[in-house]
Formats: sequence, C-alpha cells, structure tokens
Amino acid sequence: MTSLEVRQRIVAGINVPLDLQATAAQLAMDTAPVAGLALPGAAPDEDLLTRVTSVVNESHRVDAATLDWLDRLLAEHRRAEDRIGSRPLVDVMRQQLHTVVNLYAGARGRLTDRVVRLASEHAQFLAWMAQDQAQTASALAWYDRSHEWALEAGDANMAATTLSMKAHMAWSGGRGTRCVRLAEAARWSAPERRRHVVGLPLPFRAGGLVLPR
Repeated sequence: MTSLEVRQRIVAGINVPLDLQATAAQLAMDTAPVAGLALPGAAPDEDLLTRVTSVVNESHRVDAATLDWLDRLLAEHRRAEDRIGSRPLVDVMRQQLHTVVNLYAGARGRLTDRVVRLASEHAQFLAWMAQDQAQTASALAWYDRSHEWALEAGDANMAATTLSMKAHMAWSGGRGTRCVRLAEAARWSAPERRRHVVGLPLPFRAGGLVLPR
C-alpha cells in the first residue's frame, strides 16, 4: 500500500485509534524504501541484461561479458548455499544449468570451452547439493557429468576436483578401497596443478587401509 490517500480512507473506515495511527505512520517512515536507490546484487546492469536476454532468448552468439556474469551468478549462489542450505537452490540451479547448456549452440572458439566449463561447474555444484541431502545416486551422477564436461573443456582442475569429492563420498560411506583409488585418480589426473585442488584425498591413503573394503 503506497497511496497515502487510500491508506487514510482505510484507516478512517475501520476506525483505527489515533495512537495506533501514529505508531503505524512512524513504522512506515522507518521502513519505506529510498527512491532511486541502486541496491547491489547479482542482477546485471541494464546494458548487460539486454545482452544476456538476447543471447538466451534469440540464440545470438555468446560473448565474454555474458559468461562473466554467469560466473559471478554461480559464485553468488554458492555463497547463498552457505547461508540458507541446499534445498531452496536445487531447482534454481537446475534451470540455470539448462540455460548454460543452451548457450552451447551460440558459442564460438574459446568461448565454447568456457560454456562447457561453466556447465561442469554447475553440475559439480548440483552434485554437492545432492550429496548434502544424502542423495548418493544423484550426487554420483552429477559428479560424473561434471567430470565429463571438465574433460571436454580441458579443465584438469575441475576433473580432479570431481574425483576428489567422489573420494570423499567413498570415505564417508566406509568404502576404503574405492576412496583410495579415486584419490589416486585425482592425483594423476592433475599432476602439475595446484596442490590444494587435489589435496583433499591425500589423507585418505592411510585411512583407506583401515576402513572396510
């Protein structure tokens, strides 16, 4: 209710006491939005929004700015998942992945690899959320899809990450031999990459010797 005239007619019609009217008026002043205030968020600016919309709806060629924005949007969703949990985000991320996959037809050159890599990152996030909800079969399927796309995009880091996270699932499930094999696969799949990418499964080598096989 933003019209003061309409609000006053309602107040008069239901005989709201004067003391409550004063309290409501003060509360409205305290919570009213600031006109024209540009709030920071994940939404693109007007120019970028036009570009993204045209790319998605009309299958125009994909450009770097559109993919940059989708990268930032994925990062925002990851931060949101830390705060609100995975359940509210699953459907959103499925739809967002669908949008990314549809960009493939309009990508050219190096941007094609970026689209496939972005799809791999979305699939990895969906796998993590399924794992968080104890949906083991779904998580493994998404990790496999993420790994496949990572290989297609030539992203050894993401390929190793998916194997590392599958190793973690095996560890959690008490499958020691499977954990060690996946950990070793993660290590040799990205031998020259940063240590923190494949560092997760390294402690599992010793643990795998004592876990049930």
